[in-house]
Amino acid sequence: MNGAPFSVPRLLLAIIIIGALLAPGQAAAVVSSGEPAALLVFPLITVDAGSGTDTSIDLTNADDGDVGVRCLYKNVQGSDPDTKFTPFLIRLMGNQPVVWRAGVGLAAVPGDGGSIPPVPAPFTGVLRCVAADATGAPVERNALFGSATVERAVAAPARAVDSARYAAIGHDAVPGQLNGDAQLVLGGDGAEYAACPASVELQSFFDGAALDLGSGAPLHRELSTTLALVTCAQGVAADAQSSVTFTATNEFGQRVTYIRSISEQLVTPLSRIDTDTPAQSIFNVAQQHSLAGTIEITPQNGSGVLVVALQTQIDPSDPTHRSSAALMPQLAGSRTDADVVDLALATPTTTPAATPTATSALPSCAGDCSGDGSVAINELIAGVGIALGNQPLTACPSFDVNGDGRVAINELIAAVNNALGTC
Repeated sequence: MNGAPFSVPRLLLAIIIIGALLAPGQAAAVVSSGEPAALLVFPLITVDAGSGTDTSIDLTNADDGDVGVRCLYKNVQGSDPDTKFTPFLIRLMGNQPVVWRAGVGLAAVPGDGGSIPPVPAPFTGVLRCVAADATGAPVERNALFGSATVERAVAAPARAVDSARYAAIGHDAVPGQLNGDAQLVLGGDGAEYAACPASVELQSFFDGAALDLGSGAPLHRELSTTLALVTCAQGVAADAQSSVTFTATNEFGQRVTYIRSISEQLVTPLSRIDTDTPAQSIFNVAQQHSLAGTIEITPQNGSGVLVVALQTQIDPSDPTHRSSAALMPQLAGSRTDADVVDLALATPTTTPAATPTATSALPSCAGDCSGDGSVAINELIAGVGIALGNQPLTACPSFDVNGDGRVAINELIAAVNNALGTC
């Protein structure tokens, strides 16, 4: 691929071509629980040997290439500062899943990908994982998805496990905005990742609702819901704060609101949000005179929030006989204020083997496929093809400036700048 430096008209043509080809495939950065993302949040991780509770976590790399994953547990409910944070760094091969229990960890991630430490028990907190390079620096890779299953031993039937599985909440990386430091900016000015939702809405039974099952109602269950709210921001030196409005709307359209503050995380039965006497709660069926409704959760100031709910069916004649399921809320709108996830004081303790792209020499001239010291229009078009997935990276490795195995918009722009003259 040979070509002289661009004249202004040819350069403008190249920019137009790149813009036209990339525009259809470049979606806005979003937050969701159904697509691979660059930052994952698991709002509830809990381990308690006394109650036989642990959390199984599965994490998958959805990309064809290797990716580093930098994770941080925070034991929000724990009081010991020495066990507050548990960081780790692993590497996942292309399309590789990994599964472990929070209370046990994983001695060796398959493929020489490092190890995962166990959390100190008892533990109730949150897990965040971000796509990273071999050193732990965040990278623009919407490659991760995962889920967590809260498991608890129950007395009946014998040796049974009550489990509830929920999907991790993922934030896309904003194209071309990551600066590689440990301060992850979600939304707002200088956003590196998709903003948190403006509010979340949960369709749920109110606590104490009765559920009759089967023909002739031979089974009777009482419903109870546990909410786990976590702030979108994460402090390392101090906990993030948020003032949150809870609005319950019953089946008759009647609305009632309660406001309370949370510090980093709130894990509570629905009917204890507003009182220590569940029967008097506005989220109890006795007060609502309605079995179910919508609960809207809206941050008023401070950090945004993410939510997962665990709904449990309890046998009134034997409270140890129970079964649970996770409820995922709807995410509504986007916050205009930034939330910052601070990883600065939590250095990963395990460094995985470096990926081939991370250890190879980085290109000295983005877009110079032929190595002749300049970038031609056919080379720019090749870079666009790689960015869209129509060609392999091997067609022109020089576009991969940061060595993460892919071509991003900022790397294409660097190639266009190089096209103004020699590299």
